[in-house]
Amino acid sequence: MFKGFSPRTQDFLWGIALNNEKPWFEAHKAEYTEYVKEPLRDLGSDVLERMSEMYPGRDWQIHVAGIYRDARRLFGRGPYKDHLWFNIMESGYGRLTSPTFWFYISPAKYGFGMGIYAPAAAQMERYRAAVDANPASLERLIAGFEKQSMFVFEPVPYAKKKGNHPEPLSSWYSIKSFDLSCDRDFGGELYTPSLKDGITDGYAFLMPYYEYFLAATL
Repeated sequence: MFKGFSPRTQDFLWGIALNNEKPWFEAHKAEYTEYVKEPLRDLGSDVLERMSEMYPGRDWQIHVAGIYRDARRLFGRGPYKDHLWFNIMESGYGRLTSPTFWFYISPAKYGFGMGIYAPAAAQMERYRAAVDANPASLERLIAGFEKQSMFVFEPVPYAKKKGNHPEPLSSWYSIKSFDLSCDRDFGGELYTPSLKDGITDGYAFLMPYYEYFLAATL
């Protein structure tokens, strides 16, 4: 059961960000386990359980990121991640290519939301075809999104604009990928068990967007 992160969580994350090397990590591995790894795992488990209760009949699964970076993709960085996360998605869909709910924690911030990280070009072509066939459906979702203040739309647009829709539909149409994200400063609710409730309430608001993008990109 998730009991909250702590200031020691932030201490470790800043520490590994500034001392990204094996000797420092090995000397602080117990702190990583107690203040980062275990609470992140517990939070993910609680959120996954709540999602299963809220949306029965769906086979939700979770991926919790480990601290070790892929040695093939260091690109001059140290061997350890200084931010950790989990993804929650339905079984049978790709974690990187399908809509996914997520949570992350970093030295200065934490956040949660939903998005598609790396969809195939053909998926986004299907998405644009779905919008073209029924723009009003997405327009209603956009209107609802613009009435709230928790989440921000963060698209990765094409260099050359696609389509000829008016704003704000155009900004949601001509995208390679996107996130609907809520970012907060480290602290506050992060230190409390109620964090899981804030996350799942946020996911509940995002569910219509998840369902729309899942159907549109299949």
